Formats: sequence, C-alpha cells, structure tokens
Amino acid sequence: MPAPPALNPFAVTALVTSLLCLAPLGLIFGIVALLQISRKGQRGKGLAIAGISVSGAAASS
Repeated sequence: MPAPPALNPFAVTALVTSLLCLAPLGLIFGIVALLQISRKGQRGKGLAIAGISVSGAAASS
C-alpha cells in the first residue's frame, strides 16, 4: 500500500499565520500552498483555503 501524499507545510503555515493576525503573510503562504499542492499532488488544500479565507476576513475588518 503506497504512502499517502505529504501535507504541504505552506498550507499549515498559512492557517497559523492568519490565526495570529498576520493577514498578508497568511494570504501569501496560502496562495503558494495552493500552487504547490496542485503541482505536486500534496494534501492540505482545505488548510490553505482556510488560511486565505481567515486572512481575507482579518484584512477586511
């Protein structure tokens, strides 16, 4: 049985930085994560999207 794909570290970083109210960094890390996930077939798409969403909400308020 093959090992599952790795979790993208930028996706985790995007969510953590957005929760720490570092919205610009969370947005950048989230976008980088989505690009890497689509290219490498990694896991973490939901984390990256959540990081982008929280960053957007924090930046707009």
